[in-house]
Amino acid sequence: MADLLITQELKSISDAFQKKIHDAGLSSEWNVRFIVNSLVRASKGTNKQLPGASADSPHTFGMGFDISNIRFDLIHKKDNAFIMIGSGENAGQASRDAAILTTLNCLLVEVLEERHAHKDIVLTYEGDSKHHYHVTSLKP
Repeated sequence: MADLLITQELKSISDAFQKKIHDAGLSSEWNVRFIVNSLVRASKGTNKQLPGASADSPHTFGMGFDISNIRFDLIHKKDNAFIMIGSGENAGQASRDAAILTTLNCLLVEVLEERHAHKDIVLTYEGDSKHHYHVTSLKP
């Protein structure tokens, strides 16, 4: 049941994100995929090894996930080739990547904050050292 809940929540966020990208006029040749950093964790093992992880983490109950705010995949519509933006591998294109990351993050945050305002999710910004948005689903 929890995996279905997370799947539905991720699909809802993804659909709204793609709509924001389309409405902004950014999707003529490329689709964008956000990166999920962390999904379900075992209450023993992985969760206990993560600094600051709570024993009551929504990840352990199948209700939480993290979305990267430093990496996105750009997928070329014609041939499905993709480029990972924010991977740090293309140092010569850092300013281009930074501009794309900023734009995509603004659109993603709009979606997440709208869903938070509608009480579909709880959105948590986990400090400067974290490279993701923590999302907890509120749907039963």
